[in-house]
Amino acid sequence: MDLNVICIPVLGATRVWLRCSPLPRQGEFEPNAWPHHPCEDQHNGWWKKNVTSLGLATGTYEYEFVIDRADGTSIISADPYAEEITRFSGYRGIIHIHNGQR
Repeated sequence: MDLNVICIPVLGATRVWLRCSPLPRQGEFEPNAWPHHPCEDQHNGWWKKNVTSLGLATGTYEYEFVIDRADGTSIISADPYAEEITRFSGYRGIIHIHNGQR
């Protein structure tokens, strides 16, 4: 298993985005303003993102998924397989990055 790949099972999505923000947070809590990184559809119900492609600096980040549906709605989802979570204003995964790697 590649620790740099984050995967989420999602059926019926048209797109899945990973959005993340460094911790500790600076300024207001505005997840919609966080950078959105498109995930890759594996065509088997799974979507993935390799965190090395994000170009993140060494540090700790919180992240969540934005799931676009065919009906035009979007839902926010925490990573059900996250090794760590934060519970401030909802659940989000935590990742630690060192030299661009998880």
